[in-house]
Amino acid sequence: MNGILRATAQAVPKATIYRVAASVALGSVALALGVAFLLRPSMGTVVGFVVWPLLATLLAGGITGVLRLRLVGYLPSQPKDDDFIPRGLQPWIRFWLLARFGLLGAMLALLLAVVVTAVAKQGVNYAGEALVYVVMLKMFVDVGFGAAFNLGIIARRRSVR
Repeated sequence: MNGILRATAQAVPKATIYRVAASVALGSVALALGVAFLLRPSMGTVVGFVVWPLLATLLAGGITGVLRLRLVGYLPSQPKDDDFIPRGLQPWIRFWLLARFGLLGAMLALLLAVVVTAVAKQGVNYAGEALVYVVMLKMFVDVGFGAAFNLGIIARRRSVR
């Protein structure tokens, strides 16, 4: 699947990838730190609200992954043609990849902030909570778009047959 995603991402210029990923990273860091600092929600409350939707998303992602393997099989590592990804899903897949890169950058920046505040002997509360928020968001994005990707491949293969 990574080969197909890489081939889809090659249609996007590198400058665009860097700009969008940096924008998503900065926006995610600012939003997560803003929520952690201004709203100060209890981490237990946040995790409590996230558990059931995350489990439902993981279940949907697991079911679509197994269905794709059973109905379509493994995807080649290097696609020869562009028929694996339906045309309607391609812009969404590109958005998913750019959002993933941006969220990875946000996670790296927040991890660096946690380390710097720990070394400076300041409280790592806000940066640590913001890191947890971004990690949870990335999990939702990856599993949700992965499920949509698998459903699109299943639908495409079923309609081709």
